[in-house]
Amino acid sequence: MNPDNSIHQINMPKLLHRQSESARKRMEHCQYLATESPEPTYDLSRCEISEVPSGTFSMCKVLRKEALILSENFLSSLSGGGNIKDLAMLRVLDLHGNKFSEIPDAVTDISGLQVLALDNNNLKKLPRDIGKLQALQTLSVKGNQLKELPGSIVQMKSLRSLDISVNKIKELPSKLCYIRTLETLTLDANNMKHPLASVCIRGIEAIMKSLCGECGIDYSPPSQHVLSVLDPPKISPVTDKPSLQSLEQEEASLSNSIMQYEKLQGKKRLERVRMEKELEEMERDQARLMIQTDQRHMGLLKALEKEQADLDSGIKTLQERSDIEKQNLLAMLHDVEKQSTDLVEQLLEMNEKARKKEALLDQLEKERMELDATFSVIAEEHDFLRERDILDFMQVIVKENYELEQLRNTYDKHKENIRKKAEDSENEAFDQLSSHLQAKQLNNDAMVAELMKAEEFQRQAFEMLLLSKDAKHKRLTEEIYMLQQQLAEVTMAELEKRSVKAESANITLEQKREELAALLKQLMIEREDREEELKKRLLEMEQRREDDVQDYWLIQFQRLMDRKPQALIDQENHLELSVLEILERAGADDYIPKFARHRVTIETMLQLTDSNLKEMGVHELGLRHAILSHISEFIKEREMASVKAKEIESNETVPRMNPTAPFMDEDSASAVAAATVMKEVTVRVNAECVICMENNSDVLFLNCGHVCCCGSCSGSLRLCPLCRSDIHTKINMQKSSQSLVSL
Repeated sequence: MNPDNSIHQINMPKLLHRQSESARKRMEHCQYLATESPEPTYDLSRCEISEVPSGTFSMCKVLRKEALILSENFLSSLSGGGNIKDLAMLRVLDLHGNKFSEIPDAVTDISGLQVLALDNNNLKKLPRDIGKLQALQTLSVKGNQLKELPGSIVQMKSLRSLDISVNKIKELPSKLCYIRTLETLTLDANNMKHPLASVCIRGIEAIMKSLCGECGIDYSPPSQHVLSVLDPPKISPVTDKPSLQSLEQEEASLSNSIMQYEKLQGKKRLERVRMEKELEEMERDQARLMIQTDQRHMGLLKALEKEQADLDSGIKTLQERSDIEKQNLLAMLHDVEKQSTDLVEQLLEMNEKARKKEALLDQLEKERMELDATFSVIAEEHDFLRERDILDFMQVIVKENYELEQLRNTYDKHKENIRKKAEDSENEAFDQLSSHLQAKQLNNDAMVAELMKAEEFQRQAFEMLLLSKDAKHKRLTEEIYMLQQQLAEVTMAELEKRSVKAESANITLEQKREELAALLKQLMIEREDREEELKKRLLEMEQRREDDVQDYWLIQFQRLMDRKPQALIDQENHLELSVLEILERAGADDYIPKFARHRVTIETMLQLTDSNLKEMGVHELGLRHAILSHISEFIKEREMASVKAKEIESNETVPRMNPTAPFMDEDSASAVAAATVMKEVTVRVNAECVICMENNSDVLFLNCGHVCCCGSCSGSLRLCPLCRSDIHTKINMQKSSQSLVSL
């Protein structure tokens, strides 16, 4: 084996070895025992250390330890333990079973050392001055790579046992015979060349005699040179002849020391057995812990695998659900597009029919106005005026004029008498009359102002009634309402489509929205034109009022009221009192004609639902709830009356009509179509404002047709938040007047 390989073998354990947990615990336990135990031994064997723990040598000095055991470790040096001079009191140094390649020369300074164990290391040589260990009695270098012994070994005058077996030593120093105390010499006899193998085989006595013959000295057995085991030997000249008494004392002392040493070795063996049991127990505990850890690790892996499988399954389920929702949304968008197409077609058809009908109505209106201009029916219409308050007021005026005439007559009769009585009385009476006349004039002026105010009120009432009775204006308003609702639904569909990122090349929905917005704008323009036309008609009628009669507005109001078809009036008169009572309680007097057209009986009334009322034309949600609430109250009252009377109230059997039956009046034909379409397209706008994300969207933008903002957020907008197009008109869908805000 070359030196490089030997160095490699020495250093690799130091580089690769790492102290185990059990070895660390053993080292801590040994250090604790060394501190607490009174025994003179410091045992750090089998601790898997690669260097001596710091402070070990000083601890031996402080604790006055005589034996330091570092066997069966991975030591290659003694430099980590401290200053070797602190081991001056040491008698036993056990370094066997390590990785030493050489022993430091400082070991030779431990003058009291008696036992040095260097077995099973990688030693190639011993310290050159090893002969300084004069007290050394046992030296074991078995199992190393020694080729020769240093020459100074012959100076050990107390050496009793030397083991150099399992090495490469083939020759012994000739002067080894000067070690008179050597009792045991262990070597590889078959490999020896000096002395010869034949001599070495016969034992130490033959070896020592051969070496003594070479050196020219007499051989003396070791029994004549007995020394104390515990005390350093006293070296005496070879020529001294010890007395028999001193030999007996030395032998007794040696026996005593041997017994003590055997006891100490027995204790060490027991301690070693106990430590081995503890180590075995610790190893079993560690094995059990490792098994438990492996089992726990396997359980954790299985739990993680199960959790991962559940997670994969959940992700797959969510993906499938998302695909289904996406397909449903696409189907809904397709339905909205189809519904918008149908609505546009129906509105265009309705618009064409309504225009033809309105042209006919305009022609009839012109003919009627010509007849009114030709034939004056003022006197006849005065007979039907319901102006009780005006007549009473006129009677008051006549009465006051009559009283004034009576005062004047009285004044004329008594004028002469008053003039005769006194000029002062006449002046006083004249002053009183003047003040009375002035007060009367003021009263007349106030009465004229009252009449003017009443006339203005009549004009406004007639204007509102005219707008509500005008079929074209009503039809346009309903169509505008339907278009606004449809645009709101289209906007909600676009927002949902954008939220799920359902991109497609089909832009039919956007085209339908633009068509609906254009149609809405056109209908609003037509409604404004119709309002202007009605205002012009009012101006013409006002001009006729100035040229004709004073109570013109009352006459026109009465005329509009009397335009109701006689059949409808008859139907209203034939409505059951219970139906009229329920409608009056709910504040739905204006809807009596609608209920009359449908010929609603009390039995039909009690079966109405919210959807039936909506189809009949009652669009106000609060009013529908009020009607249904009073119907429930009527049912409770009738049941209570039935219980009290203990009999069933008989009612006339009137054929039940479907509340959703179509209107029979020709003037409301357009309303029928509008109600049918509204049943299909009217929605409740619940889309939240895209700006504040809190309020519902209730403002419609033209020209784009989006319904995406609330009233408070749309005040300062100039561009639509969704399509970024210019806003020409804003329509507040919550206000009943459908007010416009033009930019």
